[in-house]
Amino acid sequence: MEMVDLSRVIYDGMPKIPILPDVHVRKFLSLEKGPDYNLHPYLSVDAAKWMVKRGIKMFGIDCITVDLPTPLRPKGFDFPVHRTLLGNEVLIAENVTNLGSIVGKRTRILAFPLRVKGSDAGHARIVAEVLH
Repeated sequence: MEMVDLSRVIYDGMPKIPILPDVHVRKFLSLEKGPDYNLHPYLSVDAAKWMVKRGIKMFGIDCITVDLPTPLRPKGFDFPVHRTLLGNEVLIAENVTNLGSIVGKRTRILAFPLRVKGSDAGHARIVAEVLH
């Protein structure tokens, strides 16, 4: 069975995930911050509505948010893509990585929730099982 880790690292000392004993979490550095870190790709509300209409259950993206980048947000910004997707029970997986290793392959995506005290999000270790 081939498993691909789609999660980014969070912090040093985080315990191993029991179901994946060889997966360790290292120090959260900067989510590969670069000059375009805050000017990332994002979804339009129309794209989010399109996913809802087609019954998409989960959407993963390899950047910090599915919504408009922070520098482009108008005053009173209310995260319309998050509200559209989550309001229609479409899960959002942000900051996923290694997506290139599963392109064109049939996979089963598994999300293992992590207990992160004081967080405003549902952190998870996300892996893809490549189905043959």
